[in-house]
Amino acid sequence: MTLKRHELNDSDNRLLDPYFTVLNNGWVVANNGWILNFDARENFAENNNFHYLKRDLVIWGDLVKLNYGSKKMNSTFLWKRMKKYVCKMA
Repeated sequence: MTLKRHELNDSDNRLLDPYFTVLNNGWVVANNGWILNFDARENFAENNNFHYLKRDLVIWGDLVKLNYGSKKMNSTFLWKRMKKYVCKMA
């Protein structure tokens, strides 16, 4: 029996989806997803359960997590942009 080595660095052959994405501008952003039996109204990235580190998160690799903050003053640009988008889609 012969043991062969195989490198798993090809992005098409990943075993796990990445938790972070590097954007064209160099920013690193967290991917969004869901956690089984977790209240969807809560922000899992803000609580102290470390879901990203424990790999509890079922990741959506094509969707980044936006941080709106708890009020409009935390991210005025994002709140304005999403308000415009929601009104356009309604």
